[in-house]
Amino acid sequence: MCANHPSPPASPLSLPVPPPFTSPPENLLDDVFESSHPTSHDPHAAHDPAIPPPRHEPDDQPRLRQTHVAAGYREGISTAKEGSMQMGFDRGYEVGGAVGREAGWVVGALGAILVAVGRAEGEGQGGVRGGLSGKVARLLEEARGELTVEELFREEVMGEFRREVEVRGLSVEVYGGRLVKGHPVLERWRGRVREVVGEAGMDVRLLDMEG
Repeated sequence: MCANHPSPPASPLSLPVPPPFTSPPENLLDDVFESSHPTSHDPHAAHDPAIPPPRHEPDDQPRLRQTHVAAGYREGISTAKEGSMQMGFDRGYEVGGAVGREAGWVVGALGAILVAVGRAEGEGQGGVRGGLSGKVARLLEEARGELTVEELFREEVMGEFRREVEVRGLSVEVYGGRLVKGHPVLERWRGRVREVVGEAGMDVRLLDMEG
């Protein structure tokens, strides 16, 4: 009788070993557009010297925006400067002409008064106070020394002039004899001319004092 030997256990069914699992790439088009390597997202990942560092293309949009802003700024400044300079020249020329005309009127009026008073004194005409020609001559000399460009356009004088214009509510566009009458130096000299005209008994209208 044969001894019963236990049959060897059946060998388990052999199954194919699956390949190791790898995570899918984050972007299938990374290689096409040269995106950064996945490991670059991990701040603790060690850099493999065999892998070249990711290449970052410069963003041109901020640079172009800055270039356009700078160009627009320069163009705006240039345009505003040209407009302001031309406007200032136009207004300044008109104001300067009006001030000069008024100063010339004062000097011319005093010169005419001096001639008339001197002639009257020489002829012994009544109504003319003796020695008035000397006073007018001194005023004429003083006017020629004071009614200069430096004095008429001093900062203090023009500041007072501007305040007078604002108080009177005149537009900055108005530059004629009416505006110049607010000039402090010219106003003072117009008063002196009126004074000597009254002393000489002359007709004010002959001097066209209202300019």
